[in-house]
Amino acid sequence: MGTTRSTALAAAAYAAAVLVFLTVYAPAAGHGFISDDFGWLLHNRIRSVDDIPRIALADNGFYRPAVAFSFALNELAFGLNPRAFGLTNLVLALLCGAAVYLLCRAVALPRGAAAFGAALWLLNLQGVNMAILWISGRTALLATAAAAASTAVLLRGHRIAAAALLAAAVLSREDAALLPIVSAIWLMVLRPDPAASPHVRWKPAAVWLVTSTAIVAAYLALRSTTAAMTPATAPDYYRFTTDVQVVMRNAAEYADRSMTFSVAALLLLALLLRPGRALLDAGVRRILLCGLVWLVAFLAPALLLPVRSSLYACLPSAGVCAGAAAVAARWWTLANPARRRHALAAAVLVPLLMWPVYHARTQRWVAMAEFSTQALDELEIALLEFPNDTEILIADDRSARANMASVFSTLLRDAFLVTTDKFMTFYVDPPIPNAGGNSGGSAVCGGCEDLKFVVKDGRLVRDGF
Repeated sequence: MGTTRSTALAAAAYAAAVLVFLTVYAPAAGHGFISDDFGWLLHNRIRSVDDIPRIALADNGFYRPAVAFSFALNELAFGLNPRAFGLTNLVLALLCGAAVYLLCRAVALPRGAAAFGAALWLLNLQGVNMAILWISGRTALLATAAAAASTAVLLRGHRIAAAALLAAAVLSREDAALLPIVSAIWLMVLRPDPAASPHVRWKPAAVWLVTSTAIVAAYLALRSTTAAMTPATAPDYYRFTTDVQVVMRNAAEYADRSMTFSVAALLLLALLLRPGRALLDAGVRRILLCGLVWLVAFLAPALLLPVRSSLYACLPSAGVCAGAAAVAARWWTLANPARRRHALAAAVLVPLLMWPVYHARTQRWVAMAEFSTQALDELEIALLEFPNDTEILIADDRSARANMASVFSTLLRDAFLVTTDKFMTFYVDPPIPNAGGNSGGSAVCGGCEDLKFVVKDGRLVRDGF
């Protein structure tokens, strides 16, 4: 009876995690495009075979052709339906969870612990919501899924598959270029018998390091043929800094975004399982060490950037989740059946009780996406009969979270071009920071505009209507 009850509780715990994830993010995904989305859409359209090599060697400041092709294929299959783009991100997030599961299994963790690690990644309060609900967030999703899966299959001895997935990761985000070093350390520490001779332990890692470094070198060679930014050419907000205060603040914030949820889950688990002072065995310590290497390596570039984004926590947190799963597995073996059932019951209830928190954290992104869709629809209808280069004045409301500056950033003109194939000149009052003169970055032109719009009550409306 006890075994049957525990099995049912375990199944319910898995179902609760998936249920909360899907019921929070599936309805919220794909309400509209925001900011950088319009650049990806405008410059990555496949209209002929000639567009394929163009996209493969194009850049938008970054060189991320895997992301570019994902936008191109979405648009080719579904047009400019943001819902399809959003659901694609949702599927990619689920693939990230599956990759974390595979990573945990590859280091010999039991299925239950691997599922726990995957759930920690999917239900993290930081980063995942942004990655799903902002279409451009798929950069982090693609890199995380590919990097975790690459390391998982490498640990199982599948070097060709690992190399292909490594290529996909670096073609999605630049920070994945550190994966050869990270995965070589994992391979050296976790896969061989620790008691084997140094030659046996080092040789597979050395072979992989040479192979994977060659792949990264090929990526860098391709990247050098584009105008993608480098540390020397990046704008100030993307240029590495050595300001100690900035680095320390980044370290604190990214530690929070990458680790807090997993640590809190472990603390709750400790309270329920009561492992006492039981020492972690050598296998768990090795996994924790590798998880720490993963965290530090993939956070290192973000620590040196003045600009912060929760997306930077998605890839590093995969290593944290694997480490947390290893600790949970060890504690589980030490707990009696009653305490295990208490932990499983909590695994069912806690995600369900947290559903309102997850839902509330989607609302910012949903509001911005819906504002984007409504504003572009309003502009398209009002400007239907107007020629190119019509001048439009928009009075923005910066007191609202969803406004022209926050939603469109520097890409207002591109956004309108994507949806209508028309070039218009936009003036926004107050001007959008860093935007070009025809995309809302200029001061009001002083009576030269043809139409006026105003942001009012969270909507863009034509002035006087």
